[in-house]
Amino acid sequence: MMHEKDSRGFWSDLVRLKRLWPYMKQSKQLLIWATIFIPLVGITQSIKPLISKWGIDDGIIKSNYDVLIWAAVSFFVAVLFEYIMRALQAFVSAKAVFKMIYRLRNKVVNHIMYLPARFHDKNMSGALVTRATSDFDNLSNSLNQGMLNAIVDLIVIASCVAGMFYLSPKLAVYIVFMIPLAIMIITLFTRFLKRTMLAARKLLSESNAFAQEMIYGQTTVKLLSAQKQCTELFHKKNIAYRNSQMKSVMIDAFLFAVLDSIAIVGLGVMFWFAISNMLEGEPNLTPGLLIAFAQYIRQVFDPLKQLGNKMAMLQGTFTGVDRIFGVLDEKKEIDGNEDFVSLKKSITFKDFCFAYEEDHMILKNINLEILKNQSVAIVGPTGSGKSSLVKVLLKQYSYSQGQVLIDHQDLKNLKKDSLLSKVGYVAQDMVLFTGSIAYNIKLGRDISDEQMKKAAKLVNIDQYIEDLERGYQSNIIEQGSNLSHGQRQLICFARALASEPEIVILDEATASVDPISEQMIQSAVERIFSKKTVIAIAHRLSTIEKCDNIFVIKKGELKESGNFQSLIEQKGVFAELA
Repeated sequence: MMHEKDSRGFWSDLVRLKRLWPYMKQSKQLLIWATIFIPLVGITQSIKPLISKWGIDDGIIKSNYDVLIWAAVSFFVAVLFEYIMRALQAFVSAKAVFKMIYRLRNKVVNHIMYLPARFHDKNMSGALVTRATSDFDNLSNSLNQGMLNAIVDLIVIASCVAGMFYLSPKLAVYIVFMIPLAIMIITLFTRFLKRTMLAARKLLSESNAFAQEMIYGQTTVKLLSAQKQCTELFHKKNIAYRNSQMKSVMIDAFLFAVLDSIAIVGLGVMFWFAISNMLEGEPNLTPGLLIAFAQYIRQVFDPLKQLGNKMAMLQGTFTGVDRIFGVLDEKKEIDGNEDFVSLKKSITFKDFCFAYEEDHMILKNINLEILKNQSVAIVGPTGSGKSSLVKVLLKQYSYSQGQVLIDHQDLKNLKKDSLLSKVGYVAQDMVLFTGSIAYNIKLGRDISDEQMKKAAKLVNIDQYIEDLERGYQSNIIEQGSNLSHGQRQLICFARALASEPEIVILDEATASVDPISEQMIQSAVERIFSKKTVIAIAHRLSTIEKCDNIFVIKKGELKESGNFQSLIEQKGVFAELA
C-alpha cells in the first residue's frame, strides 16, 4: 500500500486534493475574495520593474526630475498596494482554510467514535490522537504557507514573464527557457520529499502513541523501575523521527541551492546577451531595460526557489490528506434500522459462533436463553469467550454465524444507540474523565439530578459524595487518581444505572475491588436482581450464588447450565472452578 502511494506522481497527488473541496466550498465568499486578490498581487509585481525602467531611462539618464519623482511615488504606491493585497489575500485564505479544518476535524473525530471495535483493536489510541491533532496542524500549515502561497507565486511568475516579453521578446526567450528546467528539477525532488515526509509523519505518530502509553502507565513504569528503559526506547523513536525530518531538510536545501544556481546563470546569460548586442549597436537595450530584466529575473526565480520549499510543504498537504482521509475511508460499523423498545420475553443465542479472525473461532455453537428479569451468570476459565459473548450483545462486534434474538428481533437489525439506551454496562477496566462526579455519572446524557442521586444511593456511594465539600460537583482528576479503587468502580456502577436500564451487564465488575467495595456492589446487585435482567461475568463465584441461572463456557463451548447448587452437585467444569 505504501509503495502504491509513493509511486504516484505529483499531479495525481494534486488531483486528490479535490477531496477537501466539499469542506472548503462552504466558505465561497472568502474564496472569491482570495481569487480576486491573487491576480492583483501578480499584476502589481510585474508593474514594478516597468516603473524602474521608466524612472531610470526617462528620469535619471535624461535628468528629468519630474519623471524621477513620479516614478518614485508610483513605485512606493505599487509596493504599498502589493503589501495590502498580499495581507488581505493571506487573511481571507487562512480564514477559509481554518474553517475547512474545523469542519473536517469534527468529521474525523465523529467518524472515529463510530468506527467498529475491530478498527480500534488494530490502531493505537495515540496514533488516532495524532490524526485528530498534529495531522490537522500539519495540513493547515501546508495549505496556508504552501499551496495557497504557491498559487500566488505562480501568478507572479506568469505576470513577470509577460512583462519580460513586453520589454524584449529576444531577451525573454533566453530567460524563460530556463524555467521548464527549474520546474523539472522541482518535480523530481518532490518525489523524494514526499517519501521522507510520509515516513516522518508515520514515525511521529508512533512516537506520540508510545509517549501516551508511557505517561498513562507511568505509575507501573516507576514501580518496575523501568524509567531508563522506557526513556531510551522513546529516545530511539525520537531519533528516528529527527533523522527522517533531516532528510527532508537536506533535500530541500539542495533543491534551493540548485535553483539559486540556475537563477545566477540566468542573470549571467542576460548580461552576456545584453553586452553582446550593445557591442553590435542594438539601440533598444537601455540601462533601464537591463535593470528591469534583472528585477524580473529575481522576481521569477525567488518564487521558484521558494516554490521548492512550498512543494516540500505541499507534500505535507498530500500526506495529511492521505492520513486523514485514510481514517474517513474506514467503513463505519453497519447499524440496524429497527428501534429497540423494550425487552418483553428473552434474549436468545441460537447456534451462535464468533471469531475475531476468520481462522480462529472464539465461540462455537452457543445455544442459551436469558429470560426477562432473570439474573444469569456466565463463567469459565480465562480466554473461554465470556467477554466476547457480551461484546457481541453490546453490538461492539458483528458476527456471521447463528442468531442473537432479543424477543423476536434479530440483534443485527437493531439500532445500536436504541439498544444501548436500555443497557447499563459495567466493565472491569474503569474509565473516568477529568471533570465533576456529576459529569462522570451523567456523561452528557439526558439524566436528571434525581436519577443521578438515585443511582448513587443504589450503589452505596451517595453518602461519600455528599460528604465532600462540593458534593456531586467535586472534581475528579485524570483517571480518578484522587479516588480509591473501590470508589472509582462504584461511580462507574452508578453511571451504568443512572439511565435506569432494563438490562444490566456486569463484566467482572468486582474482580479488582476491595472486599468492602465488593460487598457494597454485591448489595446493589442483589437489589436489582428482581427488577432487571442482569448478565454477570464473574471469576469470583461467591458473587453469583444468588443468580437464577449460570452458564459455564469452556474453550468457546457451552458446557453446563443451571443454578449454583445444581452445578456444584454435577461435579463438572463449574465444580472445578469453585
